[in-house]
Amino acid sequence: MLPCPWSIESRGEGVTHHLHYLGDQPGLVKIKYNLYVKPDDIRVIYRGQVIAGTGGPRSGRGEIRFDWKPLAGDYSVDVVVTGDIWGTRWNYAITCPGQPAASQ
Repeated sequence: MLPCPWSIESRGEGVTHHLHYLGDQPGLVKIKYNLYVKPDDIRVIYRGQVIAGTGGPRSGRGEIRFDWKPLAGDYSVDVVVTGDIWGTRWNYAITCPGQPAASQ
């Protein structure tokens, strides 16, 4: 499990999962991303449900924001990046609840 804040670099095409511990304090979480030229999709999953994401494959830079309201004992999210095109590149940086946006 990865802490927050944290930055991740691409591992290429396919589906990549990163479990991030966000803690028990509520607050705004930001994910700044760069999906470069070839489109990729980012989804944030909590308790089996998509709570935020890019809304489908995208290219370029952007930011995802969501309000973190954890339930007792369940303090992590799975950030899933799907890149279906060979040679894709991407990165993202996630903040802890209530912290300023991370730089990439």
